[in-house]
Amino acid sequence: MKKLLFITMVLFCIKASAQTGGTTTTPVKTEAEIKAEAQKTAALLAQEKESEKAKLNAKDKAKFEKYESKKALKHALKIAEHEDEVRLGKAVAGNRVNYSAHVLSTNFIIPMVRVNFLVNDPAALENKKASVSLFNSVGAGVGYSWGKLERITSADGTVISQELTNRLGFQVGVLFAAGGGGSGTNTQTTTETDPSTSATSTTTVTNNQGATNIFALTATFSVLNFQFGGGYELGTLTPGHRRGFVTIAYSIPLSTLIKGGFWILKKKPVPSDNSDDSLRQ
Repeated sequence: MKKLLFITMVLFCIKASAQTGGTTTTPVKTEAEIKAEAQKTAALLAQEKESEKAKLNAKDKAKFEKYESKKALKHALKIAEHEDEVRLGKAVAGNRVNYSAHVLSTNFIIPMVRVNFLVNDPAALENKKASVSLFNSVGAGVGYSWGKLERITSADGTVISQELTNRLGFQVGVLFAAGGGGSGTNTQTTTETDPSTSATSTTTVTNNQGATNIFALTATFSVLNFQFGGGYELGTLTPGHRRGFVTIAYSIPLSTLIKGGFWILKKKPVPSDNSDDSLRQ
């Protein structure tokens, strides 16, 4: 009897456990919760995708930024010549910009002083070592110089005029002249008497006076428009003169007479002087 009662109690406990806690159920999510989780997952995936894309394109982005930097630098150099007028304001007839420039220019040459050295002849009648002549020829040359370039442009950037002021430079050129000194001869006779023997000796010197043609090569150093240097005569040589000579000349830039006349090799903008700017209002 006791055994039967015990078995009955065990079966009752097992049945009660099965009815109350034997299984658990998962709560069902609503549609709004499912949609919110989907949106959150999509946002995380998009963020991860952008991060991976940024990592993969880092090198290409660096190259692109480098290219843009070079492009911007070139553009800045292009408009550098207009920085002064933008800073100083608008002009009436245009904009004036000053440059420090290296140029190749052409010039007319006017020799003011030419010094020809004489042949060392003890029998020379005059005791001098050089012959000086003034303004005896003209010339032309090509020079490399450093100076100031003043350029005036219109509002759209068109060059209206430009003027070069030379400071220092080096020039090579030629001097030339054709002189009609006349034809014929000049004869000079000298008579000397020896007192001891009463003997008389006569010396006759004859010089030809034909046309004189000057054609000389020169190399000079220039300060402003003055030139100092030397040359070598290839034309008619005056008796007693050496072919080498030194000269002081004045050069007239061709650009002052006609438009152009020089080639700009290098230029750099410099601040303008407002005090003498005739284009300013």
